[in-house]
Amino acid sequence: MKENTVYLPSEYRIDYKFQDGDGPLLIFLHGYAQNGNSFYNDIKDALPANCAVLIPNGPFPMPGQTRTIDDLGYAWYFYDAPSDQYYIPYTIPADLLKSLVENLKLQDREKIIVGFSQGGYLAPFVAEVLTNIRHVVCINSSFRHDYMKKTESNFLVHAINGADDNLVDPNLARERHEKLNTLNRQGDFTLIPETKHRINDGIRNKLKDYLR
Repeated sequence: MKENTVYLPSEYRIDYKFQDGDGPLLIFLHGYAQNGNSFYNDIKDALPANCAVLIPNGPFPMPGQTRTIDDLGYAWYFYDAPSDQYYIPYTIPADLLKSLVENLKLQDREKIIVGFSQGGYLAPFVAEVLTNIRHVVCINSSFRHDYMKKTESNFLVHAINGADDNLVDPNLARERHEKLNTLNRQGDFTLIPETKHRINDGIRNKLKDYLR
């Protein structure tokens, strides 16, 4: 019997934190197995005063063996590297986040999207389905330019990577970032020295430049 695949529309739960304020809407996308709270704690010192912030959790909870309900980690999608196959594709969380923005009546606000690790891979795809994007900032992630589309929404994708990242190869990330020029989306690429796969003061200080 042949195995088949189909993607079906469905309602889905998204947990989020939202704080309104002056300036553009800052949308933060956490990394794999993290949550919005942990990401907020990592970047809160980089946020401008009175900013508008939307911090959702990924749609797929990952309880693990030791986690409690208060400490759930989440994933945005599920990708199998050896087969280069998305078992749950990036289009699902991108569309869910679009629905969240529309539900909160924030679609007309100018937006900056910031993603860390898996959230950084996702961030440009979210920008493709939203409007009024100032730019995208990807932290300690790489880029799937081969899946991105040319859209009417023009935005630059800036990258901040740890020079000593032990999970995401910074040299490969730079090579892939350079290929964004074919989509007119290549922004800055910054390496933070003595930084692994984490957010530290060097990354926070650079992030401030893009959130003003």
